[in-house]
Amino acid sequence: MRTKSFVLFAVFVMVMVAMAAHAAYKIPGQSTSAGPSLADFKNTLYCVYKANDSSNALWVTSTGDGASWSTPYKIPNQSTSAGPALAAFKDKLYCVYKANDSSNALWVTSTGDGASWSTPYKVPNQSTSAGPALAGFKNTLYCVYKANDSSNALWVTSTGDSASWSTPYKIPNQSTSAGPALADFKNTLYCVYKANDSSNALWVTSTGDGASWSTPNKIPNQSTSAGPALADFKNTLYCVYQANDSSNALWVTTVNNQ
Repeated sequence: MRTKSFVLFAVFVMVMVAMAAHAAYKIPGQSTSAGPSLADFKNTLYCVYKANDSSNALWVTSTGDGASWSTPYKIPNQSTSAGPALAAFKDKLYCVYKANDSSNALWVTSTGDGASWSTPYKVPNQSTSAGPALAGFKNTLYCVYKANDSSNALWVTSTGDSASWSTPYKIPNQSTSAGPALADFKNTLYCVYKANDSSNALWVTSTGDGASWSTPNKIPNQSTSAGPALADFKNTLYCVYQANDSSNALWVTTVNNQ
């Protein structure tokens, strides 16, 4: 009995130590009014976020060790009405964001050094009603976004050179009520999104070629009240999402659509 009690105590201590090691902390002096974006670029972790004031400006902070974050700076003359998307692609860090006006257009800016950002340009004839998702996949940069109309359909556009974007196409029979999430995992591009109905369920679809998407699967017994986040970490695809209740807690699940 003492042996069993000792083992249970040891497990408890290990769990508490692990929790302490990964405790949440606040990035000093920074706040946002929408979901931020995160990307690894040249051995530095960058975070781009929407200002928590009426300017709706885009701000940037970064860390090289995951603990100490840089003094934030504003990307000049750029603002958004939703959470931005961020992805590293071909030696540059790209940010795609929703316009801060009634056009709801998609805009693109990039940096090669994490400090100087390019003059933004508009992705032609494309607009969204929520924050977009962005990911590099098979030498192409993909953007998936929610339609700017009552269909709430999921649309896809892509670029191989960051200048010319493809004609957008709709992922068949899939729609969402919030911004989607996108990630490259094991040579497949995954998209996780919130259902476009009162279930608020999490759905997942994927593509191996960037053109044909799988029949969507519902992630069992999980639902959310906002757009999810998706990332590949140590050979596992993780999804973090906001609880579908008044707690607004953050929940984590792993995704498999094979």
